[in-house]
Amino acid sequence: MTVSPFHASGGSLRPDDPTYVERQADQDFYTALKQGEYCYVLNSRQMGKSSLRSRTQQRLQQEGIACATLDLSGGIDTDITSESWCYTLMDLLMRELKLQPEPSLAAWWDAQAPLSPHGRLERFFRDVLLAQITCPVVIFMDEIDTVLSLEGINRDDFFALIRACYNRRSDDPVYQRLTFALLGVATPTDLIQDPERTPFNIGRSIQLTGFSVTEAQPLVAGLAESVANPQAMLAEILHWTGGQPFLTQKLCNLVVQHTSRTPEPPKPPLLRGVWGGSSFGEIVQQQLIENWESKDEPEHLRTIQTRILAGEKRATRSLALYQQILDGEAVAATGSATQVDLRLTGLVVERQGQLQVYNPIYAQVFNSNWVTAAFAQVRPYAEAIQAWEKAEHQDDAYLLQGEPLTHALAWAEERTLSRSDYQFLVESQKLDLRQALEQATFELDELTNELVKKTQDLEQAEANLSQVNRSLTEARQELVEKTQTLEQAEAELSQVNNRLTTAQTDLHRVRRNTRRRSWAGAVGLTIALLGLGISVLETNKQRALAADFEAQAATAVAETEEALEQNQALTGTNTDLKDSNADLTADLTNLTEKTTELETQTTELETQYQQVSQEVAASRTAQQEAETASRNAQTRYISALRDLTMAEAA
Repeated sequence: MTVSPFHASGGSLRPDDPTYVERQADQDFYTALKQGEYCYVLNSRQMGKSSLRSRTQQRLQQEGIACATLDLSGGIDTDITSESWCYTLMDLLMRELKLQPEPSLAAWWDAQAPLSPHGRLERFFRDVLLAQITCPVVIFMDEIDTVLSLEGINRDDFFALIRACYNRRSDDPVYQRLTFALLGVATPTDLIQDPERTPFNIGRSIQLTGFSVTEAQPLVAGLAESVANPQAMLAEILHWTGGQPFLTQKLCNLVVQHTSRTPEPPKPPLLRGVWGGSSFGEIVQQQLIENWESKDEPEHLRTIQTRILAGEKRATRSLALYQQILDGEAVAATGSATQVDLRLTGLVVERQGQLQVYNPIYAQVFNSNWVTAAFAQVRPYAEAIQAWEKAEHQDDAYLLQGEPLTHALAWAEERTLSRSDYQFLVESQKLDLRQALEQATFELDELTNELVKKTQDLEQAEANLSQVNRSLTEARQELVEKTQTLEQAEAELSQVNNRLTTAQTDLHRVRRNTRRRSWAGAVGLTIALLGLGISVLETNKQRALAADFEAQAATAVAETEEALEQNQALTGTNTDLKDSNADLTADLTNLTEKTTELETQTTELETQYQQVSQEVAASRTAQQEAETASRNAQTRYISALRDLTMAEAA
């Protein structure tokens, strides 16, 4: 069995590996670091960054430059604190560069206690590293995207420290001997994310591209023992991989392994696409593409899938952009955030100013079916939009409405979406607005009808109130008349009472006179009788006097009879007055009863008036509520119409 010289297990290559492919980035990276330039190699995974770092480090060390590599991909707890982080970096640098803080790193660290962790790290660079090493120093920081996932440290402070070391070169020449090289899957904007700070805008970007046919010539030697035409095979491999370093090494290894399993290797020269009776494309399909998830060892394709789906907030936008590129649409490379995110997955590459799928393997693995399945993982409305697009945007039944639309809009609020997503959501909003407009119109009609009914009820209530007011006015007028009649009867009664009082006074006076006269008559009669007796006793002398007394007695009797007649007359008058008083009292009683009846009627009318007033007030309140509801409905109608107009304009 032939031992393959190629590396299909992943990881970085040794600097002296015969299959190492030198690219333009090798010379650019080496030259820039040798000149003391800060550099960063930020690209997708398995593009050969670590191999580039290893080979460049060896070349720099051969030039007498001290180099240290801080591989951040392992051995660091995800919950590490800033203090532990900075101490760990110092310890790694001390071991890599054989430094010796006095009396020990732990003692030195404690002695810097007033400083923050990053302040101590900066002092370590100045007072320990640059003090003990007098030649130029290059610190490679590999897998820096690992730092972005550490929540316990202040990442902005760390990368700001690296920038500060660069800026101190102008004030402190010793810093000119210190150079940093950052490698990983990130963008410069990811390194310092605080908008209040200066962004990470230093250093030179090293562009790491796929292998070209010319650059990949070191691979020919490894293929020569297995195929008749290694150049043709290399071209075929690069056709399938697009020069992607990991896949190129893997396919080269596949060729060697497959040939070693063939009992009799084909003797005719290997032509492009033909290999031992089988198409090389068929071999790629069988070994890499079909059921790729179970064959993706070491992991490569799953890494791409994880990367594109990991950032859920931006995954939809990246997937939509990839769908456009996959469908063959011309997408100019603009360097937008979405394009950078997609390029960092490794799926696409820039060629001649356009974004293209990196290679045919990616195009077949991450095909339209995969995109559809990926969308289903990140979009809550995946089935609906797929059905809507399948219906060529003509069936509104698939658009979102109500709570699903509200949920989708809330989900999309903090995410960047594709054009088709925005179109789907906008059309859903339009449909929702149209239905809301129809509902508002219906409610407006209902409220209008209710308002008309309330208005009619109000008019009827006002008519009833008017009738009650008229009745009340008439009752009040009748009450006034009855009151006047009562007052007149009371005045007449007062006059009768006055006359009665006067008659009673005259009667008392007559009675007193009668009694006096009766007494006088009795006295006179007594005197006459006495005189008669005396006269009898004195004889005839007194006859004349007796006659006088008799005459006086007769007069007194006559006066007494007259007084008695007057008394009888006054008694009759008094009886008449009593009868009249009784009649007046009866009239007064009747008037009082009528007054009470009128007051009762007045109370009832006032109660009716209050009830009618309350009904009128309620009717007016209902009318106001109906008018308010009508205005609100009109407002919603106008708002819905305006939103619909704006949505249609958008």
